[in-house]
Amino acid sequence: MKERIESIDGLRGLACFILAFGWHYPLFDCPSITPRLVEVFVGISGFGMAYAFKDRLKDMNFSEYFGGRYFKLMPLYWVTFFCCFILQVIALLLGKDTSVVNDCDMDFLHFIQGVAGIEDGWIIGALPVNEPAWTVNVVFLCYIVYYIVCRLGKTSNNLYYGLIVFLYFLAVSCIFRRVDLPFFYYDNTMRGLASFLMGVLVCAFYKRSTQNGGKFLTGVFLIFFLFYALIMPKVLHRNFEATMGDERLLTVMFYVPTLLFIVLYFYPIKLFMETTIMQFFGKISISLYLWHWFAKMIIMYFLPNVYKSAVGSILYFLITLLLSTLSHFYLEKYLQVLCNKILLMMFNKNRE
Repeated sequence: MKERIESIDGLRGLACFILAFGWHYPLFDCPSITPRLVEVFVGISGFGMAYAFKDRLKDMNFSEYFGGRYFKLMPLYWVTFFCCFILQVIALLLGKDTSVVNDCDMDFLHFIQGVAGIEDGWIIGALPVNEPAWTVNVVFLCYIVYYIVCRLGKTSNNLYYGLIVFLYFLAVSCIFRRVDLPFFYYDNTMRGLASFLMGVLVCAFYKRSTQNGGKFLTGVFLIFFLFYALIMPKVLHRNFEATMGDERLLTVMFYVPTLLFIVLYFYPIKLFMETTIMQFFGKISISLYLWHWFAKMIIMYFLPNVYKSAVGSILYFLITLLLSTLSHFYLEKYLQVLCNKILLMMFNKNRE
């Protein structure tokens, strides 16, 4: 099995690129579905987790598993969090209208939860000062849920997939019914969990399709699924809008798996996602996702007159791309090496 699937990396890079430059700071016009690429981003995380860890988690302890995931994302998260926090404080001290960018709470409780990476989706529904980083908060929760499922289902694939499907439809029903579960903010958490688990299911299908005897089943299923994904949302759309007012359910049920299937099986799109430029954006995707809000804060707080102008757009694009590239090739790798050393010391100490 290949270590990585390049077309999936390319899709992650494309999703982050459109979110950073087409939604949070509109350099170009995007369709209304653009915000739903956040769910696609989380779905890719679920796919990647199942692809790389499903069999390994059976014998991996929680601290080794979650510590590795947590300290892979958190160092960059902390850097961008504190940069955004300091910029927010400076803007407040200068009397800027910070609500135009961040309508977040700045009290001590939210600060502690933000530093821990549990500000959104765990106990409360408040967005962190680096607003897009709420996704990281929810993904950590998904990691924990997935670990529990793998441990419970380690002796039976039927139990494993049964739990995945059960939790997926539980999350979907919570979105549909607007259920506010204790300690779990229903919206972001349930959207993230449903998307993550859908990514896990798509990965299971992809692995099965690459085995002997799976290609015919794959072809039949994909024809049925694409028909279902293209036709059913149009049939259900009016009812969904009447009950939900947005496309969240359509996203976790149709758009996330459809995009994953397309980049995995539709050869022209797969080739495009594997090009050098798409792989580049795939590599810097995490940095791009976590740094672009900081760049937006710089423009809107200190250069508000050029916001949405050609000059402001060019500045935003250059600042974001420069920060993301430098962050990935220098800061991110340095922080990862440092955290790996710390984790290695901790595990060796525990074993002694």
